Amino acid sequence: MKTQWSREFRYFFATLALILFFWVAWQVRVMFTPLIVAALIAYLLSPLVHLLMRHSRLSRKAAANVVFFIALTLLIAVPAALTPIFLSELDTLMADLNAVLNQLQEVFKKPVEIGGFGLYFGQIIPGLRQTLTQNPMMHDALGTLEIASRGGAWFLVIVISAYYFMVDWETLREWLIGLIAPDYQQDARRLYKQIRAVWMSYLRGQVTLMLIVGVVFTLIWAAIGLPYALVIGLLTGLFSLVPDVGPLAVTALAVLVALIQGSGWLPLSNLAFAVLVAGIYAVLIN
Repeated sequence: MKTQWSREFRYFFATLALILFFWVAWQVRVMFTPLIVAALIAYLLSPLVHLLMRHSRLSRKAAANVVFFIALTLLIAVPAALTPIFLSELDTLMADLNAVLNQLQEVFKKPVEIGGFGLYFGQIIPGLRQTLTQNPMMHDALGTLEIASRGGAWFLVIVISAYYFMVDWETLREWLIGLIAPDYQQDARRLYKQIRAVWMSYLRGQVTLMLIVGVVFTLIWAAIGLPYALVIGLLTGLFSLVPDVGPLAVTALAVLVALIQGSGWLPLSNLAFAVLVAGIYAVLIN
């Protein structure tokens, strides 16, 4: 005998199931970010998997393995190669900051008279130097170890999840579509293909833009002798995700560095060099 649920009971059960779903999702919300990152990585690498499958006799799993391990090798090798450069530029930046703070402390050694009141700006400099140059985590070994361990664990979750998304995405996609009523599964597949085409075009465009902007600005800044060219150039590419505002903010930093440090080899005054940096940005970004 088949029992027919009343409409009220179905509404009640659906509401209860929805509340339970959101409660479980809230409890495991910390997992969402690494899984989204892993899915995005797999999504960006999937065209390479399809390209390798079309130009070889490899299965999807074999092609996904090749692309995944090449990408993982680059992910490890590139930061390993660039880290010494970043650390070197960071040391130079900290030394320059200390030099600037020393100059400011010398300038504000005497109180500034404003309306009959003496303002001692020089007393602010030691606290500012401590804030900028001191890393509190260096004095907390356990805290540093905890952060490093958590970061390493999430990195492994992202890497493993990205691998399984790349290898088994087609199976997972068909399982998800199979949850839909049979009469609507064909529409779901067509809608998925349309959405995928739009998003892949957008993501490929954004990644291409980031690479072009980052590489071009890094090379140009290095060519004209701008200090910290690598860091500023890569930040310009990264911040190109925020249209107009992102690259402009990083270029403001480049202009400030040019105004303070000047060029490494161009025979220009700091002011003229800062104007040159701003002009190059205006030309390149357009």
